[in-house]
Amino acid sequence: MPALLAAAVAGACGEPASSPEDAWLLNTLAADNRHLLARAPALVGEKFAKMAVDPHQFLRGTNALDIRRARTGADGFPTSAFASAAVGDVWLVGDAHLENFGSFRDADGSLVVEVNDFDASTYGAFHLDVWRLGLSLDVALAMLDVAPDGRGFVVSAMAAAYVRAVEDAAAGRPRVVLEAGTVGRVLADLLRRAAADGEAAEELDDYTQATESGRDLRFGVREPGGADFVVDVLEPVGSQEVRLVDEILARWPDTLVGVGAAPGPASRRRISPVARRLGAGVGSYPLVRYYVVLEGPTSVRRDGWLVEIKESPAPPALPSTLPGPARRFDDNGARIVAAQRALHGGPARDPLLGHATAGPMSFRIRHRTKYQKGLEVMRLQEKWDDWSLGDLEVLAGELGGLLGRAHALAPNGRGRAAGPHVWAALRGRETAFIEEVVRVAAARGERLRDDYARFVRLREALGPTLELP
Repeated sequence: MPALLAAAVAGACGEPASSPEDAWLLNTLAADNRHLLARAPALVGEKFAKMAVDPHQFLRGTNALDIRRARTGADGFPTSAFASAAVGDVWLVGDAHLENFGSFRDADGSLVVEVNDFDASTYGAFHLDVWRLGLSLDVALAMLDVAPDGRGFVVSAMAAAYVRAVEDAAAGRPRVVLEAGTVGRVLADLLRRAAADGEAAEELDDYTQATESGRDLRFGVREPGGADFVVDVLEPVGSQEVRLVDEILARWPDTLVGVGAAPGPASRRRISPVARRLGAGVGSYPLVRYYVVLEGPTSVRRDGWLVEIKESPAPPALPSTLPGPARRFDDNGARIVAAQRALHGGPARDPLLGHATAGPMSFRIRHRTKYQKGLEVMRLQEKWDDWSLGDLEVLAGELGGLLGRAHALAPNGRGRAAGPHVWAALRGRETAFIEEVVRVAAARGERLRDDYARFVRLREALGPTLELP
């Protein structure tokens, strides 16, 4: 720990600066946010404020911290009995927590549930995604005051469903699609709300208003979502950023796959100003997000395409178990788009998904519509009087199965389906794997809650950005 930082902790917290837990947490947060602190310290402070809201928000903002523990063995981070070079290059979500699953409108118009965030996607050991989802379940259930035995029961349902999905994929059995009529109460609620909001074109109405010549974005006052951060607002940008966005939009169509509409996005002009969206995400809160509206597939103004252009971050460095050189990508936008297409099994979930670079920065571009709606721990809290632990067991099984199927069918770093390799690692030891996932989720849940309490205390003592260098 740097001497000045140590002295600040000692003076502010009234306890020895040599506390290894405080030092490790501060040093790790400094390392993981250094480039953002240099570029936008105020936004990092708002990110930390959002992380302080509850343990699951903290979890969302500390994926890199979690992975660093796995890489270095810090604080006794466990090793898996199922890790090996043979399953060390699986396409991972990279941050498979509850709120990174949500709804998509498929090419045929049906609504399905899929993973919806791939910023941290990379090749790595399959168990890391399963452990991360188990941790997220444990943390969310603890926030609902579910006892440890109940949390373990739900996590075991997730891990068991993961195993079954890998086995089914390896055996070539048909893929299970999570859509209305095939899901439990929690995902049925998500799909119902996504269908209603998407049909009403609510996303366009939230962010834009029709004009004679096109659409104007709704710029707004920064309304707080908590004491020190915002939830959602669009702000105008300067001419330099407008030119940047137009350069990105000119390059983006070359990366599209299977759009199917003619003429496609390459011929569609921008019919709105350019805005920067603030307040979205937790770990990605300080990243650059631009919103624009393009001409849609028809001349009807409500059919305009609301497009998000999001800065593509580098993924955290995972523990190295790769059997050889994995596939590499020219930039992080290309990696994120490739991961989404691979783990979704194709481009149909978002035909406008693409990427582009501009200068040193890389961006992922996607269609923004309320047909896309993410799971929220807050919704679980709101509906807890109506839903039961059994409903969350069903949800956990659905998400575990979805994750297992995605891992199994996506090509690994050597370009082959990972399913047979993952199933070979699990076959005959299924119960041991499930027990490991439950055990690790419980232990890491306790560790995360301790980290969260420490983070809140240090933030109160040191200020919005923890006085990080």
